[in-house]
Amino acid sequence: MRAWSQLSCFLALGGCAGEVPAPDQPTMYLNMANGGAKLDPQAAASMISLYRQNNGLGGVAVDPDLMKLANRSRRRWQAATSSTTMSKHR
Repeated sequence: MRAWSQLSCFLALGGCAGEVPAPDQPTMYLNMANGGAKLDPQAAASMISLYRQNNGLGGVAVDPDLMKLANRSRRRWQAATSSTTMSKHR
């Protein structure tokens, strides 16, 4: 009876694992040079932390305040760049 119980738990857990689709491409290989590319802050922090840990350093964490500041700066840069680009093409 115990073996049957363990087997059914194993099969139930195995069925859960199959429901998550595998990513098409690992995050580290995504081309960020394409227009409209989106950065996953958690994935970036994870990759940077892994690199740092492999080199004897501590990990990093996403700072929400720094993310807000970076997004604000990005929007200003985009607005300035698009208005400059638009005026050159008129």
